[in-house]
Amino acid sequence: MPCPPSTSAKPEGCPLAVLTPGQVVRLWLHSGLLPFTLGILLGILCYVAAGNTLGFYLGPLAMITLVGPPLLLAESHWLNRLFVADGLVFATALVWLAGLFHPSLVFLDWLQCCLILGAYTSSLLALAVFLHRLRLPPLAASAMSVIFALAWLTWPIWLAPWLTGDGRERLVAALIAPHPLFALNALLAPAFPVPWAQYRIAYALTNIGDDIPYEMPASIVPCLLLHVLLAGALLLLSCRPPQQQATRNR
Repeated sequence: MPCPPSTSAKPEGCPLAVLTPGQVVRLWLHSGLLPFTLGILLGILCYVAAGNTLGFYLGPLAMITLVGPPLLLAESHWLNRLFVADGLVFATALVWLAGLFHPSLVFLDWLQCCLILGAYTSSLLALAVFLHRLRLPPLAASAMSVIFALAWLTWPIWLAPWLTGDGRERLVAALIAPHPLFALNALLAPAFPVPWAQYRIAYALTNIGDDIPYEMPASIVPCLLLHVLLAGALLLLSCRPPQQQATRNR
């Protein structure tokens, strides 16, 4: 049976299969337009600030880390949240098309950058959903998601000085392989051969590459696997009925 006409942008109690195209458009305008517009603006801002350089690709990950969780948790229905995530990713991917004007970059490079972005964003937003499912208020869940994600992105700065001992190179290699910034850097190395850790600001903040030698990831697959599997696990845990959670907590 079709869902009754409604002016609400929240499809509560209405299966996706019976939503009309008009209802889907209204949902996207309500939930996806702002993230999409914001993603476009932030991507343009990164391009204006960094030009067609490595920073043009690394910057949007930091931007999405800051704005993604609060935008997502402002919505309550899964379809609205899906539009938030898609809006951020597709907007950034669209802006990244400008990078193809670089003579060393091809469409396949752009596609792989988008896969890294999508995998990272999925795990970030799945973490926000999971923390909110643990009865944290949206603001607290968003803040913790941002903190955890920034800690992951910036570990070469705050963790590297504490890495000592004979096994530190193996540990660094294990952390670098799935790291989204290093994955992007390795993928774009033909166009931007200088590692991001060797840029002036980063060089002053981390000893990766000086005290601790490392190699760039050979493939984006470890990055994709880690973030996609993490997103899937967190979403599965978040989908568990509240009754089961209450029973387990007793």
